Order: sequence, then C-alpha cells, then structure tokens
Amino acid sequence: MTISDILMPRMNVFRLTLKSNERLNKIPFVFCTAVYSDPKDEEFPLILGAERLIVKPTEPNLFIQILTEIIRDDELGILEAPKAPIEEEAVYLKE
Repeated sequence: MTISDILMPRMNVFRLTLKSNERLNKIPFVFCTAVYSDPKDEEFPLILGAERLIVKPTEPNLFIQILTEIIRDDELGILEAPKAPIEEEAVYLKE
C-alpha cells in the first residue's frame, strides 16, 4: 500500500498515484490531506485511482481501521479495478 499526502514539495502528486504504471497500478493507494477536507473533494482522489482519502487529523485507531479494511479488501480481491488515468494531465490540473 502507498500512503501519501496530497500536497508535497517539488512533486506532482497526480503523477504519484502509480495508476498509469501497469506494473504498479494494483498497489492500493491512499491520499491523506488536511487541506482538501470538503466532502466534494473526496471524489477527486478516487477519480485519480486512490482507494481512499483520509482527512487529517484522524484518530490513530480510525486510521489503522481504514488501512486494515483496505488491506483486507485487497487480499479478498474486492477493491475496484484500477481506473484508467485521465488522458490529459491538463484535466488533473484544472480539477
């Protein structure tokens, strides 16, 4: 599993999702954020292929529970199939 904050210095997080890489796109990906906390913001990481968006701060027990659920779903093979990346990077940036 990969867990990453949405805002990072010197890196375009939208390229980090790994979903466009055929060898890595089955690795579950979780975004964390303290900035994008509006309910409408939850959809965007999912469009990029993330399994979940965790809004910080999150209680440690809840954080572990969410990760445990993702791991379980991955092991059971019930995570959604990786979404095809949006064709144009400009669409990412516009969002």
